[in-house]
Amino acid sequence: MTGNTITAPLKPFKFLLPESVVEAGFLFALLFGVLGPIPRYFGFLIAIIGLFFRKPEIIPFLKGLPVSVKFSFPLLLIWGAINTAISVDSFFFWGKGWSLVLEFVFSVLLATFVLRFSGAFERWRFYMILVVFFIGGFTLWSFVFNGKTEGFFPLHTFPSTITIPLFSLTLLSIFDGRGNWRGNILHFAGLFLLTAMFLIGLSSGALMSNMFAFLWLLILFRPSRKNLMLFLSAVVLTGVCLSITLPLSGHWPLVQKKIRAEIAQLSAFSDPVKLTSKRSQIWEAAFFLAQRHPAGIGWDQFENTVKKYIEKKQLTRKHFFPSIHNEFLTLLVEGGIPSLGAYILFLWGCFSILLSLARKKERLKSALLGSAFAGILVFALVGGIFDERQILAVYFWTIFGAILSQHESVVVTEGERLL
Repeated sequence: MTGNTITAPLKPFKFLLPESVVEAGFLFALLFGVLGPIPRYFGFLIAIIGLFFRKPEIIPFLKGLPVSVKFSFPLLLIWGAINTAISVDSFFFWGKGWSLVLEFVFSVLLATFVLRFSGAFERWRFYMILVVFFIGGFTLWSFVFNGKTEGFFPLHTFPSTITIPLFSLTLLSIFDGRGNWRGNILHFAGLFLLTAMFLIGLSSGALMSNMFAFLWLLILFRPSRKNLMLFLSAVVLTGVCLSITLPLSGHWPLVQKKIRAEIAQLSAFSDPVKLTSKRSQIWEAAFFLAQRHPAGIGWDQFENTVKKYIEKKQLTRKHFFPSIHNEFLTLLVEGGIPSLGAYILFLWGCFSILLSLARKKERLKSALLGSAFAGILVFALVGGIFDERQILAVYFWTIFGAILSQHESVVVTEGERLL
């Protein structure tokens, strides 16, 4: 994506080949990361090896990062290491907890390092469509033939939650509409599979996040009448295909039941427990812990700490959840006030870059990254990205890295590439 043009959706095979070992590892981690942490870490290992071959670029890259990142990331890492060490009694649990913050920082910086090149940015977009094909295809197959709504993943809402960081990437391809007929078929298939896995694993959090992201996509991209007509045609065709595919599977009542349940939840304004799907109870416990541990209880220590307070009868059994289901409360409770402040500073830095893109009239990048960022912020209020480390978080963190890659001091043109 360069200026106000998007590279044609279907390029020669050469276009799909990474231009460096770092990029190869990065794309491998994203393409196969949905299978679990081992493929993701293997991709990270390849990327780290590649970084050794590009050591001259690392120091200038780090110096060019936004000031907000230079302050927030060291604070997150240092304070996270200290407060987790205080809270645990073994090196293993310290490493397990602190590595969560380390992986966040590494994932964001790796994405920033790779995506500052326009060609790599385009390949990332294309590879994310391949991820939609992979996850969506398997989810649809699993539902049609086995009636499973979670595919081969452990979480029944996974297929819809993963659509949040992939939503804008898929929809913008439909809106652009300047590809050839093969590219348009590819984009339609991506929209069809994205919608299928969204409905099959429907969650209220994904519904609200994607609706908010779509609203900002329209505001930032300002599609023409032709773009809108092309998009509406793709939506209608997607609806027709889904109305045939899902009912014929024999498991359509499962999806209908889920849709009714989510609508009922979002309509329960007078019942906070039902409206938040019992999250209000765990948020109450989170504030309880935050008041008693303003410096944080240590990363990945929430479940153990809640259990201890329940045993002391200072919290009731209804407050026991494995995670907090709110990104900001997770930072506050586990990382403490310093970590929450650092994270908000980091988000402010991302917002500033998006604002700069909008002022420069970088319409496509502004719409793509701005709408994705908006959707992630909504999800952060009802879900925890750090809690989704197993297979989901890296896709959210990559969006952050893609935003940072557009900062003026880190962008690299093809003419400036260090060989």
